[in-house]
Amino acid sequence: MRRALQRLAARCGEVLAGARYVNGTEAIDIQRLISPLRYDVVVRKSFFDLFQRERRLYEQDFDSFMEIAERSSYRLWFDRVYCARFDSDLLRNDAAREAAYRKRVRASADLFASFERSGLVPGKKIVLRSGCEILPTDSGKTISAKIFAGDGCHRLALLLKSGATTLRPDQYVVKMVGRYSPLDNTALLLEALDLSSPEYVAFISASFTDKCHNRLEELLDDVAARSPRRLGELRQILSADHLLFHAAH
Repeated sequence: MRRALQRLAARCGEVLAGARYVNGTEAIDIQRLISPLRYDVVVRKSFFDLFQRERRLYEQDFDSFMEIAERSSYRLWFDRVYCARFDSDLLRNDAAREAAYRKRVRASADLFASFERSGLVPGKKIVLRSGCEILPTDSGKTISAKIFAGDGCHRLALLLKSGATTLRPDQYVVKMVGRYSPLDNTALLLEALDLSSPEYVAFISASFTDKCHNRLEELLDDVAARSPRRLGELRQILSADHLLFHAAH
């Protein structure tokens, strides 16, 4: 990711007056891209897993499929993230929210089928986000990463589902602005999803180490040994997410 960051830094002077789009220059690790702020991408992948398991039901009895989709983590994402961030009027209108969710489910099913047939649409790149100055997240976390997931996270989830580990340069562009505050969708989902500590730690660890840890003590020890300068960053993320350091099970 170093070359990509260098190119972004070189463009900072150009973006002070407005946003600029920078083409991808190297592969980006998807797990590291979405950790620690975008657990919603994992939730979207879980919906595609559900759709694949229940595809026949979806095709034969959409209402019955929706009964399952209503109980899924994808519904929590729709309410807690999509509606809260992008269409808050839906939170005050149950009927409209139900209709919008059904429409979202159909759109995601169509996207799955399209990806299954031909992969990512070549002319529609995933848009990542960055800025000359990275501000704290809306939840108050300070993150050392410089490139963040932006538009196209359903497609990122499909790439993960397909077994892809990296986002190729031809698959993304980076939208650069002067000052950027990353979205923290993990914080919006943690309480609603009731993630276990091992699940949470495994997700967070992707941002800090090449190893996948599921015990908090092991993650802290690994970061202290390999990347001590980032130990404070890790601790403030854990604190902001209200996960006690001794609570891993």
